[in-house]
Amino acid sequence: MDKLKQKLTIQNFIIVFIILQPIIDIITGLSVEYFHPVVTIGIVIRTIFMAFLVLLGLIKADKKYKLWMIGYYAILFIYMTVFLINSYINNGTNLIFLQVKGLIKNFYLPIIIVSLIPIFKKYNIKIDKKVLNTTLIIYALTICICSFTNFSFPTYKERDKAGTVGLFYSGNEIGAILCILSPFLFVEFAKRKLKILDYLYLLLVIYAILQVGTKVPYFGLIILIMVIILACIVKGKIDKDKYLYKKAGIFFLLLISIYLVTGLTPVGDNLTKIYGDVFVVTKDTFAGTARPPKLTEFDSFEQFKTTTVSERNELLANNKEKFINANITSKILGIGFIDNYSDNIKELKLVEMDYYDIIFCNGILGTILFVVPNLIFAVALIYYTKLDKTKITIEQIYSITIALIVALMAGHVLTAPAVSIYIAIILVNYYCNIAGKKQYKAPLSLPI
Repeated sequence: MDKLKQKLTIQNFIIVFIILQPIIDIITGLSVEYFHPVVTIGIVIRTIFMAFLVLLGLIKADKKYKLWMIGYYAILFIYMTVFLINSYINNGTNLIFLQVKGLIKNFYLPIIIVSLIPIFKKYNIKIDKKVLNTTLIIYALTICICSFTNFSFPTYKERDKAGTVGLFYSGNEIGAILCILSPFLFVEFAKRKLKILDYLYLLLVIYAILQVGTKVPYFGLIILIMVIILACIVKGKIDKDKYLYKKAGIFFLLLISIYLVTGLTPVGDNLTKIYGDVFVVTKDTFAGTARPPKLTEFDSFEQFKTTTVSERNELLANNKEKFINANITSKILGIGFIDNYSDNIKELKLVEMDYYDIIFCNGILGTILFVVPNLIFAVALIYYTKLDKTKITIEQIYSITIALIVALMAGHVLTAPAVSIYIAIILVNYYCNIAGKKQYKAPLSLPI
């Protein structure tokens, strides 16, 4: 019984929930593909998890932080209630579930972060990178098995685009997850001597990224390897460690190998259709007799930009116009997640650039409620990092940086619970490792 109690801890509960994320996403993918539910099983499970964390956080938080939590949640609840009332006045009960789902997705990150801080502090929770690496391998292994067995869902509905997403639903979300989690695996392998199983893990993740077919995880992988090579060279020079130069060479060969096989993969096929045959490698290439690559000629920079961001700039212009032309109430509360044009009510086509979607869909007040807790957390995070720089690692910096960039360029990061939960775990885990030290006082009398 005592051993059972030791295993049934909050830390183990959170670890298990993280590792189960790919399974939840598989169930979501299958349900969407075959049953087309209005609300997916994934959002239901993650909402229940969020509610549990909110209640536990309120119970375990100290007095000062608890008052801050209650104040924030109360204002957020009032905002959401007024938002839904405004939606009812303008649209009736049509697609009300879409509005509720949109609110949960857009505010999932700040709610989770606010809730996790007192829980991690109270139970002294530490999430090892092995947990994140295990989750990454499950995602990659699923995509690989589905690709080999030819039982998988296409990344794109368009027939002219290649890619498979395994049994998952959203190629953009899975691509973002691979992008955010892969630094922990690759940097770990850069720090130690590799075993045969380690090489297998690397190949699984690389193969999965190439098979998904989207630009985000591919370029994220390329930049990650380049950063690792640079870090190995710099640290090798500082520490005068020749082994690090060897590691830099190994990762450089890996980078070249990825380029050589890219043209044979779905992501290479998609990139070639967009930019030309820059990824096409033949025997003539090695012989030095290959013709120069034929690149796509764009009529203008605007056309290049539109193609690169998959026409998101056009959606940005459309939703920006809707927001600007909306009444003052909709500017304050947001235009929401449904489009009502001449009583033709349908789901709003989002920009898929998270920062813009938050502003347009949740308005001025909603954006403030999203930004304030994250901003306070960021200030505290930077403050504690300056006090103890030894706790921050290259994989943490790269993971969060790339997440913020992807949120701007391709979306499905800050406003997707399946992705934002990893950002929350990574940030809070790092934060509590430093802020938990009693000798460090909170900056500017902040509650964290």
